Amino acid sequence: PGGLLVYNSSLIKNTPERTDITVLPVDANSIAEKLGSARAANMVAIGALVAAKPAIASLDAVIGALEEAVSSRNSELNALNRNALNAGFNSVKQKAA
Repeated sequence: PGGLLVYNSSLIKNTPERTDITVLPVDANSIAEKLGSARAANMVAIGALVAAKPAIASLDAVIGALEEAVSSRNSELNALNRNALNAGFNSVKQKAA
C-alpha cells in the first residue's frame, strides 16, 4: 500500500487496476524514440520516477551519478541519457500542471 508503479505505456496497453498504489503510465518508448533511440526508454522511466517521488533523489543527483558511471569518452551516450532523464521528468511534471 502506498507504493508507486511506473510502467511503460508504449508497451503495456492494459492499465493496471490497482487501487492501493499510485499507477504512473509513461510513454517511455515514444519519448525515447523522439530523442533518437528507443534504447533510452529506461532513462525516461527513471526520470519519471524521480519526478513522481523526489524524495528518492534529485534529478541532478541521478544525472551526476549516471555520468560518473558512464565513461566520459562516451559523450553521445551521456547526452542521450541526460536528455531522456529530463524528458521523462518533464513528462510527469507537465501532467501534474
